[in-house]
Amino acid sequence: MTEALGPLRKSTGLSIYYLGGTIFFWGLDALVHVPVRVALATPLQRGAYYAGLLALGLVCRARPRWAPVVGIVESTVNLTLLFVGLWLPILALSDQVLAGGEGQAPFSVWRVLNAALALGVMMISLRRSEAALGRMAGRRP
Repeated sequence: MTEALGPLRKSTGLSIYYLGGTIFFWGLDALVHVPVRVALATPLQRGAYYAGLLALGLVCRARPRWAPVVGIVESTVNLTLLFVGLWLPILALSDQVLAGGEGQAPFSVWRVLNAALALGVMMISLRRSEAALGRMAGRRP
């Protein structure tokens, strides 16, 4: 069975550890109030997000062949959330300035660093999942 999963082994392991590491990030968010992996506004939204990631990690563990597709979907959703999370404060700033208010920086340095780190991790995950899916389809890496 492990030979049949040869092209998936690396990607599946990464998906399981990445999604399984959600418990660590959830704890970091709850204890230190540093939402490293997600830019959602409320703790309830972040909790639902983390629970969803844990469920995806269990799916990857139970069905290793689904791991590349799960990785692509998860990365795409996260990239969308990241871009919307960065775009909305910029829109709010422009609305505030156009209404005659004084504009303030929409992001802290930590928020920008967090977004850059998350973007890098998501792009790596997306590319590795795409490569694993291509190997499953018989294409060369």
